[in-house]
Amino acid sequence: MKAARSLLLFVPGLLALAACTPANVKPGATVPTAIKAGQSWVVTRPLVAAQVLDTCSRDSPARQPDGVSGYWAPSRAQIDALESRLQQLQPTIAEPARSSRQYVGFIARGRQLIYINAFTLPDHDKTNPAREAVRVCDGGAAFWGRCTTPRPATSPRSPATAVSERAGGTVSAMGIQLPRWVWIGAIALSCVAGMVNVVGFLGFEHQAVSHLTGTTSQLGMALAQRDWRSVSHLWGMLIAFSLGAMLSGLIVQDGTLRLGRRYGVVLTIESLLLLVAIPLFKQQQIWGALAAAMACGLQNAMVTTFSGAVVRTTHLSGMFTDLGIGLGHLLRGLPLQMRRLTLSGLIISGFLAGGIIGAWLFQRYGYDALLAPALLTGCTGATYIIYRLSQHLYPAP
Repeated sequence: MKAARSLLLFVPGLLALAACTPANVKPGATVPTAIKAGQSWVVTRPLVAAQVLDTCSRDSPARQPDGVSGYWAPSRAQIDALESRLQQLQPTIAEPARSSRQYVGFIARGRQLIYINAFTLPDHDKTNPAREAVRVCDGGAAFWGRCTTPRPATSPRSPATAVSERAGGTVSAMGIQLPRWVWIGAIALSCVAGMVNVVGFLGFEHQAVSHLTGTTSQLGMALAQRDWRSVSHLWGMLIAFSLGAMLSGLIVQDGTLRLGRRYGVVLTIESLLLLVAIPLFKQQQIWGALAAAMACGLQNAMVTTFSGAVVRTTHLSGMFTDLGIGLGHLLRGLPLQMRRLTLSGLIISGFLAGGIIGAWLFQRYGYDALLAPALLTGCTGATYIIYRLSQHLYPAP
């Protein structure tokens, strides 16, 4: 009971800490990311380029099904060509050149394109468009965006593209390009979820903790059978998972996968929850399963989409659904969304590998098997936090 009371005090404390995290902090404000070009700025760092494309109330290339596969740096000549035809690109506005502009070079379907992010900021605003993304919700006619083809056209494998790919760490496979950290992250997080779920299932309650479909079905059976002990435990699992997702939403604030968000804090808290679960599991207390479920909810809500593909790392129903849809499209001769199918395959493989590793560790070490996912998430979270701090303390020239 003493450990249970400690967990009860620990979880609200985490929620209070997350609630105190400022929601209006502008990401990347201290990192030089652009080369000024007249009254406009060319965004050259993939991190801030992704933030510019992560629009609030208007559509953007990053929100399309095929998404964005990489970034490149437009030349001054290409920007000058765009500046000379702004009125053609935005004919509904009397003087579009009066708006400030950020230019983002991106790659979609193997083509080099440029996105124009136009805005007007008040004189007292301290936003620096040369260093940070400008995102405004429902700003009116003074805030607009446009996707266009650069002039003169450039080859998809220009030196600028190569530089962008090295900076973003992209990997090409099966005709697509994905940042290397997406591949690694998808496998690692799904592997963590597979290990945690197996330990929960092999534990004294034999309860899956990484997903809620079966738990909800069990709750229905328990209610029909008036098994109130099981009802309370199963309701607790649903609430704990939801609390973890809520905490992640408070910290990350957006489900679209982008470097620069506070994933390190979320991973560190997940690690702490898994460490707390170990002694509770050993004492055969339901609070161990609740802490593990909360950790899974926290992880699952970290990321919900990447370039239009739904990303879930703690359960596989959606992943198998995407694979089935892809096979149906293949049989009908329709184009395949390879990014989505590749992510699905990675997550399924990682979850399966985590299940195998988790079962092997549980047979030998019992509940201490949770140390493996706890250390993995903790070390990754701490490394990510250090990386973000270094970007602020030692900005690139």
